[in-house]
Amino acid sequence: MPCRQSFDTLVPTVLVRLDRNPFHHGTLGADRSLGRAGIQVHAVVESPTSPVALSRHLRSVRARPGTDSSAELAALLTRIAGETTDDPSHPVLPVSLDDVSALTPARRRDRLSPRLLLPEQTEEQQLRDAGKAALAGPARSWACPTCPTRRGAYGLDAYAARRGVRAAHGVPLPVDFFASYGDWFTRQAVPALDERLIASVAPAGDGFELLTEDGEPDPRPAGGARGRRPALH
Repeated sequence: MPCRQSFDTLVPTVLVRLDRNPFHHGTLGADRSLGRAGIQVHAVVESPTSPVALSRHLRSVRARPGTDSSAELAALLTRIAGETTDDPSHPVLPVSLDDVSALTPARRRDRLSPRLLLPEQTEEQQLRDAGKAALAGPARSWACPTCPTRRGAYGLDAYAARRGVRAAHGVPLPVDFFASYGDWFTRQAVPALDERLIASVAPAGDGFELLTEDGEPDPRPAGGARGRRPALH
């Protein structure tokens, strides 16, 4: 049984995202989770007019620095901490939502602590934990809920190497190439995948019943929908 989580609601948080992605779902997810737990939430994102700024859980939104300079971000976080709490001994917890915003404060931990709560991690550890697949192992060892991962022959790097394309963490790829990888992965990893759309999901006994687009009930315990074709651009 998962243990019930408890939080120190007296420690304010600052969501930090330097990635210029106004539709970053992780930002909204962190805002809602922390806000619903009764924690004071602030944010540093690409713009005060970002969609997440409309969240009822956010106390304030600041625009990210114009550059990825660690000095500029450190100064902004220090200023937010000063505006958030009057007591210099009362810390603020920054929650990084992308790789750059995680590495930048880590490089200036000596100057930002104890005003900001930052883990004692080397840059090498930060880089190791940046990838979702690499983080899955430690998460499982700590009994943290985590999604299963598939690597090796089905990985994006393996698919790209066969086609002479460089696929590295943080290197953008054409959307058509990534879409073709998704189709290839499906054929390799789940060749019997039922690609019909799920029309409805309704409670049934101890679980749920799925109704496919052609009206057929699906008795299986789970259903998946890729849902990426409409989002290609």
